[in-house]
Amino acid sequence: QVEEFFKELAGTSTSPEIIINNAGVVVDGLAVRLKDDDLYRALETNVLGSFRVARAGLRPMIRARWGRIVFVSSVVAHLGSPGQAAYAASKAALVGLARSMAREVASRNITVNLAAPGPIDTAMLAGAPSSHRRFLEQATPAARIGTPAEAAAAIAAFTGENSGYITGTV
Repeated sequence: QVEEFFKELAGTSTSPEIIINNAGVVVDGLAVRLKDDDLYRALETNVLGSFRVARAGLRPMIRARWGRIVFVSSVVAHLGSPGQAAYAASKAALVGLARSMAREVASRNITVNLAAPGPIDTAMLAGAPSSHRRFLEQATPAARIGTPAEAAAAIAAFTGENSGYITGTV
């Protein structure tokens, strides 16, 4: 699907300038109980899906000598969370991926950064038990769950004309 989309896009006068990789699937469960398929599902969506989109978008960005890519990771990638080994591992993998990509394309005026927001009030969080939501609120310096608009504003800071120096940053 990703390749087909970018093939269709190549046939138009439109070229990608900004890519926000916000893929995310939560696979919860204690590490001792996780099945290989659970880890594969988290990696396939959170890492490989995001990689495929970024890789396909890089080709036209390199030709244009301009672009912005932002991967959405998670604070869990840096702190860990009980029962979220698969999710944390997949979001941590994005850090190495983005930092390596940033070094590969910085000379072409393309930046690659990561946003690692804390808990955001999305459908993904809506299914969490109230005890987990309270834990997340207490673990956050603002002592609350963030809004999608707040996360979007932080991500947008990486995408502007004047943000060409910041790359490979979480």
